[in-house]
Amino acid sequence: MLGEFASISIYTSEHSSRTAEQDRSKEVQRHVDQYGTTSKIELGKHRIIVCTHELWCQKEDGSNAGVRQFGRRPRCNVFIDEFPSSVGIIEVVPADLQALADELDRHPDYRSCALIVRDALDKHWRQCGSNGLFDHANLVDAIDLIELRAIPPELVSEATNPAQVHNALSAILRASAGRGFLWRARAAKEGGSTGLRKLVAYENKFRAHPGLVVLDATADCRTEIDNQRLFKTHSSPAVDYRHLSIIQVQAPVGMNGISSRSASAEDIKNYAEWIIGTVRSNKGTHEKVLVVVPL
Repeated sequence: MLGEFASISIYTSEHSSRTAEQDRSKEVQRHVDQYGTTSKIELGKHRIIVCTHELWCQKEDGSNAGVRQFGRRPRCNVFIDEFPSSVGIIEVVPADLQALADELDRHPDYRSCALIVRDALDKHWRQCGSNGLFDHANLVDAIDLIELRAIPPELVSEATNPAQVHNALSAILRASAGRGFLWRARAAKEGGSTGLRKLVAYENKFRAHPGLVVLDATADCRTEIDNQRLFKTHSSPAVDYRHLSIIQVQAPVGMNGISSRSASAEDIKNYAEWIIGTVRSNKGTHEKVLVVVPL
């Protein structure tokens, strides 16, 4: 909760517990001391939330319900500061596919799916490229793919190792849709046995929807799928620099290497004071100045 506004919540890993981040910023520490910690699962109860890109990109489930929804309805306005990393990578090895097949084999209604996965596992072994080469992952036929897509989420969540089974199934589905490849590592030693085989798949975590505003000057270059624009872009007025002139000010002797990370705190302080003094002595009475420096 932020102050008296009970409808607002902010969540990051630094806000989750008092010991979550020992090196948290002073602003976050002050917030936690004043208002307490916040829980990810509580976000759905707040009308306005502030969270990280990573949390927003996660698939909505019982552990983070509320990030994309409020009152069981999609949030109508979402503002994203800079376009997030929108592609998720899934890597599985043959043992993961074997675990998926074994799990499906436990359910009489899905033993046909187990056979499909075992066939995909066999193709995985045979189709992997020679050492270090990448091959397109053609593991499941279109008809069989429909059957795998019908596997209910409950079956996966109730597995002995849900994460392993979920990743294996996701990798097969993604790769069979053209979003994956087979990879085999080189042997650890020359003349040794074949290196590790992997199925590498990727998924698009970004989901455009009405009411989504991305605050990023280059977002339009990264949000085009199948030649279709996902966003309307808005440009700000062009800035006119014709009346500006460039003046180079020579730093005092001894301050030429001040940008080095090895500079002492005293040298940096003196350098900053010189910059401030130089700006003040050269600006007009009613001029406002913006000074930009590294963090």
